[in-house]
Amino acid sequence: NAFTPNKDNKNDVFFAEGVGIDDNDYHFYIYSRWGELLFEGNKLNDGWDGTKQGKGSECPMGTYAWLIQFSDLQGKKHEAKGSVVLVR
Repeated sequence: NAFTPNKDNKNDVFFAEGVGIDDNDYHFYIYSRWGELLFEGNKLNDGWDGTKQGKGSECPMGTYAWLIQFSDLQGKKHEAKGSVVLVR
């Protein structure tokens, strides 16, 4: 639950992994501690690189909330949430 986006090609991106997930109904969000949406991904291989989406500016070291909403291959909806530490 920590990653280091320092461009050394080791642990530079935070993303989810799983099996049996419908890639057509997958949503991945990263929020700041103040609730600002920093990243949104809609495919299972979309990952957060520690920057503000659309702006490219680096987010500071700290703890961020993540939320994943998805359907499994049988169409059942699921939600998972937690936190991740960004280390610079």
